[in-house]
Amino acid sequence: MRIRAPASVLSKEEVRAAALEIARAKLKSWVLDALVEDDTDLDGRPCLRITIVLKPGKSLLSRGQQTGEISLALLDFMLERGDQRWAFVHYATQAELEEFANEE
Repeated sequence: MRIRAPASVLSKEEVRAAALEIARAKLKSWVLDALVEDDTDLDGRPCLRITIVLKPGKSLLSRGQQTGEISLALLDFMLERGDQRWAFVHYATQAELEEFANEE
């Protein structure tokens, strides 16, 4: 059984703009773009998959606290505006995204 999305959801563009602003505040010039896709969680509830696209050669291994802060800030942004979907935030370079797309 699929659970419907809440009545108050932000558009993908609104979430993308917020994700870019929040990620750039923490990771500065490392961030090139943000991609937002509709998805469902393991329970079938609507959620978002957000991919922060990083400059080539950048590694987040030493940035764990900042990535956690980005996820929390984005969830806070959405909840404050009535959007109760969960946002799964991922990080990849453009090359990694292309490699993943070729594997599918």
